Amino acid sequence: MNILCSALSRLLENDGSLMASAFTPKQRTELELFSCSTRLITINKQGRSVIYHITHWDRVLDYLKAQQPVADEELLATLPARSKNIGKQRNSKKGQTSHEAYYLLMKAWDHETTLEDNVNVMHPAKQTEQYG
Repeated sequence: MNILCSALSRLLENDGSLMASAFTPKQRTELELFSCSTRLITINKQGRSVIYHITHWDRVLDYLKAQQPVADEELLATLPARSKNIGKQRNSKKGQTSHEAYYLLMKAWDHETTLEDNVNVMHPAKQTEQYG
């Protein structure tokens, strides 16, 4: 979830109004830019603090729906991480970017080197010669 969407979601969860102290500095910056460009939220000074307030609920919900077309609950658990990121953030690089499977790259030059467990014996030098 991007910074602005998480801040807007927090606002929606708290009846549309929150103090500035409830947000991180980056979230406050994003909310201020969003407020200036869309006028969907207002920023009011109250005492020594600032309150962010949603003025147009339906348009904020539409904006969040456009930014995050699919909710976490709607995604299948068997989908790969990249597909989930595309569904949630419209971008394959945001969110969890780690892969679900890894492989070990090995090369060996010594023909006496072996790797073995209870069942298998592997000769990395022979496989290096064979596969490169």
